[in-house]
Amino acid sequence: MAGLAWINIVAVAVAYMLYQGYIDHGESAISAMAWKLMEGAQVYYPMDSPERISNVYGPVTFLWHAWPLALFGGTVSASKIAAMVAAVLMTPALFILTRGTGSMLGWIVAFLTAIYTVNVAFPVVIRPDALLTLVVAVAVFAAAKADTWGWRSTVIMAMAAGIAVDIKIHGFIYLAPIGLYHLSGNWRRLPVMAIVAAAVAGLFFVMPAFPLTNYLAWFGPMAGKENNWLVGWFWEIALYYFPFLFVALGASRRLPVRETVYLGAYGLCVLLTVFPATKLGGGSHYFMPFLPMAADLLRRVAALGQTRRQRIAITAMALLTLMGSFQAERRFFKRLEWGRSADVTADIADILDRHKDKRVQMTSGYVAATDATAPLSFHYYQWRNLPVYRGNPYTLDVGIMMELTKLGVPFPAEAVRRLASCHTQVWLVPKDGEPLNIKGYYNQQVFPQEARDAFFAHTRKVESSRYFDLWECLPTQ
Repeated sequence: MAGLAWINIVAVAVAYMLYQGYIDHGESAISAMAWKLMEGAQVYYPMDSPERISNVYGPVTFLWHAWPLALFGGTVSASKIAAMVAAVLMTPALFILTRGTGSMLGWIVAFLTAIYTVNVAFPVVIRPDALLTLVVAVAVFAAAKADTWGWRSTVIMAMAAGIAVDIKIHGFIYLAPIGLYHLSGNWRRLPVMAIVAAAVAGLFFVMPAFPLTNYLAWFGPMAGKENNWLVGWFWEIALYYFPFLFVALGASRRLPVRETVYLGAYGLCVLLTVFPATKLGGGSHYFMPFLPMAADLLRRVAALGQTRRQRIAITAMALLTLMGSFQAERRFFKRLEWGRSADVTADIADILDRHKDKRVQMTSGYVAATDATAPLSFHYYQWRNLPVYRGNPYTLDVGIMMELTKLGVPFPAEAVRRLASCHTQVWLVPKDGEPLNIKGYYNQQVFPQEARDAFFAHTRKVESSRYFDLWECLPTQ
């Protein structure tokens, strides 16, 4: 069963890599920034900068997604390779962590694989969650080898902690339980672990592309974003608490004190993660990095002696969760528009070939829907990274500007001046759309009126392709 679950996720990951579009608007923002990173650009800009493209993921997220682009060039498929690799490795990592559970091994791995397949979009899309899960898995494996590896385990776990924080700033929460378990055997390791973790976390910010002060400046305003407690995925969080049920159904032997503290810390950290997960833009995929510790806890509990109740419980939970994951997977594939995505990609390539001597950037705008199935303007904005791969400007990301607008960050005067001075010469706008007229998912106008006035004072629609209008900036004579 575990093998079939893994083959399924491999097929999904490979299929999505070959798909010539994206299902999450943040994917092209991350991949565009990864490409700019290779060109020597900064990743984090001051909040008053005319570059409205900074994302709040850590440096490792962008470095991880940059290496396939460096090897294979700027294409939609190449941009997804890193995500695909991380997704494919997750189940083997869980298998390694649960070895020793005997006849329950296959069902445990199938259950854990099904949990992240319920979030099938997020293991395979260009996001940091699958990578963070693998980093946690390395730390958990090192902790399990502490008796034979000694100080090496401590150093590896500390390095993993530093990397996790540089994937997502709250990445430490996913390693706190296993770190506490490891240190409870020998607290003398704490100073070494802290120093190594801090050194690794700080190492990436030595690079000029990652100014630490610009990065940290984001988190004060971001912390003020409201939480959406009326979400429909709280039932998925309950799946991560299965180790507690597994203990309750176990043999009469009591869980040792270290393991009891480990289990309690795990449960507390899962609960604490509800806070960032329910921020607008969050989701149940925030809990995926807990899977390696869930696997480790199930292995430790099973080692105390397995009961028939445990075997029934893990089998039933695996089957139920797999059924839920199949429904999630069906919805995932229904969102993929294979023919249209290939056509849009070809359309953009043709435009860029014909205007290779000009600076081209994509933006978005309002399209009046003529029927219930009319595509939204923002849907076609998901390919905004393709002009960037050709060396074109990337200065105004509408998705990121939605966040900045929500946070009350003013639109810079320099950005308005750039619109008027043809810093970008050709703008791609989804066909029949009104440029720079778009409300974000917070129901706020993204571009201020002065930006729109500057745009229309100097920019005219000059032609249309199948999916886009081309607006060319004409500098004042």
